[in-house]
Amino acid sequence: MKDPQSHFFAKLGRIIKPDKEREEPVLWFRELRILRKLEAGAVNEVRRVTLRRGLNIVWAAPEESDEVELYGDGLSGHASGKTLFCRTLRYLLGEPNYGPEALEKAVDEKFEKELWAVAEVFVDKQLWLVARPLAGLAHKFAVKGGTIDELLDGKLTHGDFDDFLTAIEDSVCTPVTEATEGNEQFRWRFLLPWLTRDQECRYSSLTDWRSSMAESDNPLTSVAAQQELMKAVLGLLDAKELELRGQLTAADATIKQSNEDLPGLERTEKRDYRKLVEALRRAGMDGIAGDESLKDLSERRVSRADGLKMAIESAEKDEKYVTALAAWTKAVADRNKVDGQVEQAKISIGSTELQLQRRTSRHQKMKADGIENPARLEQGFCPKSRPFAENKGCIPKTPGASLETEANLGAILAEADDLEQLKKEQEKQIRELTVQQETLAGRVTKIFQAYETEKRRIDESTTQVREWQRLLNATDNLFESAEESIASANEVREALATAIKTKDEIKGTVEALRKTHEGAVNRLSDAFGDTVRAAMGGKVEPTATLGERGFILSVKRKGELSGAALETIKVLAFDLAALVLSIEGVGHHPRFLIHDGPREADMARVIYERFFLYSQKLEQCFEDTDQANFQYIITTTTHPPKTMREGSKWLRMSLNTTKTDERFLKEDF
Repeated sequence: MKDPQSHFFAKLGRIIKPDKEREEPVLWFRELRILRKLEAGAVNEVRRVTLRRGLNIVWAAPEESDEVELYGDGLSGHASGKTLFCRTLRYLLGEPNYGPEALEKAVDEKFEKELWAVAEVFVDKQLWLVARPLAGLAHKFAVKGGTIDELLDGKLTHGDFDDFLTAIEDSVCTPVTEATEGNEQFRWRFLLPWLTRDQECRYSSLTDWRSSMAESDNPLTSVAAQQELMKAVLGLLDAKELELRGQLTAADATIKQSNEDLPGLERTEKRDYRKLVEALRRAGMDGIAGDESLKDLSERRVSRADGLKMAIESAEKDEKYVTALAAWTKAVADRNKVDGQVEQAKISIGSTELQLQRRTSRHQKMKADGIENPARLEQGFCPKSRPFAENKGCIPKTPGASLETEANLGAILAEADDLEQLKKEQEKQIRELTVQQETLAGRVTKIFQAYETEKRRIDESTTQVREWQRLLNATDNLFESAEESIASANEVREALATAIKTKDEIKGTVEALRKTHEGAVNRLSDAFGDTVRAAMGGKVEPTATLGERGFILSVKRKGELSGAALETIKVLAFDLAALVLSIEGVGHHPRFLIHDGPREADMARVIYERFFLYSQKLEQCFEDTDQANFQYIITTTTHPPKTMREGSKWLRMSLNTTKTDERFLKEDF
């Protein structure tokens, strides 16, 4: 007997009115075939699945047994190919792979490198034939307007698969991007994971669309981006809010990073400032409180440096020190002058010796040339020299004869004598200068000692001042470090303050924009609440609200309910609510949805069955239940309601783990 109260709540169920302009799903599958070869004939057909508009159930029934025995088969409907079926549909819709690498390799080997998934898919009322290899290296392709039978009969030419994906982008995603002036985050590859949740994500939260275990090329997006995508698809996000949310995300990131960086930067800032203050105090700068600005410390440091310099200069004006310094300076100058004169004398005598050597060598050469009486050259007589006779024309000239004999040997000898005398005078000068040099060197040493005595006296009187000066000069690097650390900390503090101010300003604007969507959010909440109540009963209070970070789903019954099963229910209900709104003409959902094996083991069987009945209710909103404007595909190991089992139009495929030929690919892997 039915519960009268349940019947009462059923009458209060939400009335769904399909939008007449949305005649069919934007995207839906009519048929899927798994083929060994792209040829006609039953021998090539591994699996044929016809799908319908409305609800489609894929059921892998568990084994029935009255007794539980050890070592019995425990798969109970699992590993039959339900997930592989769903992934094959996703694969045909553009995902790069249909399973883990090990599975793809096993399929490739089992089917000897040729196996095809071929489907008839409607995109915005346009039929497409789509084919992708499950084994082998053949190329994927698509044909606009083609059917599977036409392909197998050899009547079709393969087209570009990317044209098919472009058609999906244009029909499914363009309405979203136009409404939001959106970017890459609203493209098909980001939307597909939401529409086709994988069972391995376990339906644990609203934004868990793919598990890493699924080994599909799931685009890595943030939860915020996923929330924005769902909001955009539901018509709850406009271009202005999207822009502001981008700024808000950037502000949040800045705040988070600044709060992480600032403590370390401030510790460094305080450490460098403290080290600088301590160094300045050691340099004799008294009265530093430790809270002055770097500018004040720098100005005081300059003033202190000037004072120390003046103190040293004043000490160095002592009369004895000045006199001693002047005497040493003059003695050094005198010594340097004599040193220069000695060097110049050495250079001069060297030149004289060189000239003397040349004259002597010349005289010797002339004698060697046969000049017997060089003095006769002055009178023009023949000195009994052949070269001279040749020059006079007495005898023929011999080629290459020397002309040296034309010179006056007497003059050469006279020059040599003069040079010899000059050399002696220069040697005498060097001896005198050397004596003077030695005398001045001794004097310089003596005067320098007197100067050193006075300098030590002055240095001793200014020892502390010079130490302060040295320590003060050593603070240059400390000032630079303090300036850099303070600048770094200030930069982050300013960025943090700006980000907080920006966030406060944006939050107010976003809140105002969000209020413009209150009606649509309330409608979503009504649809979500109706779906949850249909599954859990009329006494629960479900709500879907839109908070600062996205959708907030709540189910209360004398307090907030929680648990793994409830999370699954909320996820299923939200997805169906999004589908319902699109059925009614709200938002941009393509009205195509796959739920692969939700966590039925966590919830009561009766609750799970009610989701099937709710989907049936959606069909009944249409005059012709076979012409619903949505397609919902769900796989299960739990028994569907009795009216939806074998022989019903809703059960599109039955699978069995224990029988090889009743598994999806009819093979064991």
